[in-house]
Amino acid sequence: EVFHFIDALFQGNTERALRLLYDQRNSGASEQEVFGALVWQMRTLLEIKDFMVRNPHASSADFVRALGTHPFVIKKTSAFCSRVSMKFLSDLHAYLLRVDKDIKTGVRGASFAFDQMVFDVTRLIQMR
Repeated sequence: EVFHFIDALFQGNTERALRLLYDQRNSGASEQEVFGALVWQMRTLLEIKDFMVRNPHASSADFVRALGTHPFVIKKTSAFCSRVSMKFLSDLHAYLLRVDKDIKTGVRGASFAFDQMVFDVTRLIQMR
């Protein structure tokens, strides 16, 4: 499942993230499908972090009401968001946009770009 890949990526677990990415490829999922799920998760992280910054004493129920996001998603992503800054998430989002642009303009092939992305993102997470 693609969300296991994303979890491994955001845990900084390079080996597991690569294995799960390869599993996704072998199961027939396209890199664009995987990348789309990753970008969706990134957007969710940014929304949650922004809400955390603006509402430091908000409860989980406040998050659910304000963002319209499932409580499980709030619980799962809040822990990660509390460990990283908004700048870190914004920089990570900008990096993903560069990867997307590189693929779409032919600067890098999708498979190579995604493999490199796993190494880059997990390294950034590990350095946190």
